[in-house]
Amino acid sequence: MATALLLPILVALGEWQMQRGAQKAALLAQWATQAALPPLRIGPEEVHLLREARASGRRVLLGGRWDTRRQVLLDNQIFGGQAGYRVFTPLRLTGRSAVLVNRGWLTAGARRDVAPDVHPVAGEATVTGMVAPPPAPGFLARQAVDVALGEGLLRVQQLDIAELSQRLALDLEPWTLQLAPAAPQLAPERHRAYALQWFLFAALLVGLYVGLNLRR
Repeated sequence: MATALLLPILVALGEWQMQRGAQKAALLAQWATQAALPPLRIGPEEVHLLREARASGRRVLLGGRWDTRRQVLLDNQIFGGQAGYRVFTPLRLTGRSAVLVNRGWLTAGARRDVAPDVHPVAGEATVTGMVAPPPAPGFLARQAVDVALGEGLLRVQQLDIAELSQRLALDLEPWTLQLAPAAPQLAPERHRAYALQWFLFAALLVGLYVGLNLRR
C-alpha cells in the first residue's frame, strides 16, 4: 500500500525537477541572447505589446514610479543553499497600471513572523530588465497569499497575478520584469541532479517491494 502511494509521488517529483531544469536552461539561453542586444525603450502606450508570448525574454527599458506600499515577498526561494525571498515591487506605469519588478533575492530571518529588511526604493525610476513570466509555483505550493508582514509587505507562496491585482488594488501586467541579468536560482544541472535523485528513490522503492515480496 505504501509503495503504491509513494511511487507516483517520487516519479512526479523527478519529472517536475526535469521540467524546472528545462525552464532554467531556456532562461539562461534567453539571457545569453539578450545580453548582446540594447534594451527596447517602451512607453506607456506600448506596454500592452509585452503581453504577447514572443516578448518573453526581451530586454526592455521602462519608466514609472515605485510603489513600496505594496511589496511582495515570494517565499521559499533558495539561493546559494540558503532559504529566502524574491522581492517584487510594483512599478506604477499609468493610473492603476503596474508591473511587478523582481528586485532580487533576500535572506529570510530566523523568525517568519518578523518582516525582513527590504532595501528601499522610492520615487520616479527608469529600469532595465528582462520580460519574464511569473515564476512557476512550487510542487507543493499552497494558497497564493500567505500573510501580511508589517506595513506594505505581503508574503506569498506563488505569484498569482489575478489574486495579487485584487489584494494590491492594482491592474498588474501578466508578466514580470527581472531587473538584474542574474542566473536562475538553481542551475539546470542542479535540477537534473535532483530529478535523478527522486528517480533513484523510486527505483529503490520498487526494488525493495519486489525483494520483500519474492521472499514470501
